[in-house]
Amino acid sequence: MKSFQSISLIIASVLLSLSVADKPPGFGGSPPLGQYASSQSSYGSGFEQEVDPLAALADAIPGVPGEDYPIYSEVPETSFVCDGQIEGGYYADPEAECQAFHICSADASGGLAKYSFLCPNGTLFNQEYFICDWWFNFDCAQAEELYSR
Repeated sequence: MKSFQSISLIIASVLLSLSVADKPPGFGGSPPLGQYASSQSSYGSGFEQEVDPLAALADAIPGVPGEDYPIYSEVPETSFVCDGQIEGGYYADPEAECQAFHICSADASGGLAKYSFLCPNGTLFNQEYFICDWWFNFDCAQAEELYSR
């Protein structure tokens, strides 16, 4: 009889410990502290701050925005054309300070169509590696010399 009471006591202890143990989130347990945002919404709370985009760039990227690197928000119109370029070629556009680049692709009439793209602010199209790279890693003046590569 004593062993039955001992086993019953052990089972009761285990069941009790399981019922008060932390349950995973989504299963009735409390979420871990410090891992979720406040339940208070910041929308309309009056805590919004106006952020100067140029100041944000200057804080995040070395150099002076608009002086050391271009800060276009869309691809500018330039005189770049795909005539005489290679099909499938990628080309930095020096007129856009290399923030813009173009891909020349075959069109339906047997010519080349120009598709234009813009690298993120603080980056230029590196004509040597065909990537948008930090402005201080590529000299845009070299771009046209690298077109034949």
